[in-house]
Amino acid sequence: IDHIKDDVMHYSKGFTLAELVVSLSILAITLAIAAPSFGNLVKSNRATALVNDLLTDLQLARSEAIKLNQTVTLCKSSDKLGCGGDWSDGWIVFSDSNRNRRIDGTDRLLVISDAIGGSLVLSWNAFRSDNYIQFSSQGYIHSNNGTFKICPSDRDVRQARALIINRIGRARVSKDRNSDGIHEDARGRPLFCS
Repeated sequence: IDHIKDDVMHYSKGFTLAELVVSLSILAITLAIAAPSFGNLVKSNRATALVNDLLTDLQLARSEAIKLNQTVTLCKSSDKLGCGGDWSDGWIVFSDSNRNRRIDGTDRLLVISDAIGGSLVLSWNAFRSDNYIQFSSQGYIHSNNGTFKICPSDRDVRQARALIINRIGRARVSKDRNSDGIHEDARGRPLFCS
């Protein structure tokens, strides 16, 4: 009888090959269904994080311009010492007393933002310049309205976001107002990634 008990105990401790194959098949199917959704969630979270970082830096630049009673510049910067490069290389914020878009004299570097990585593309489009934004001592921008656009590197417009800045220097995040899965620009047109 003890011999039979040992055999029963031995067989109840594991899976059969068929059970293992079925379990792994179910797991593979579940992962195949969930992976694209998870990838979209990751892309969406990265875009949202970038929007939040940029919005924070824009609000800081505007408030510092008012507080310091002088122009503050936010510009793209690849070397983190001056303006230049590409927006995806990162940006800097600095006081710019003579409005020359260079850190010199009594100007102070206020923010350094690192490159955003290859999964997102950041661009700025405004009437006066696509290279920088300057906030006056009243908090207004020295150009007409402008838009920062964030697109994933695969150009999936469903993950595109925008920061829309009006003439008085206030920024707002784009929204999907018509519930089609794509955010709209300042004029209500769907964002596009070229």
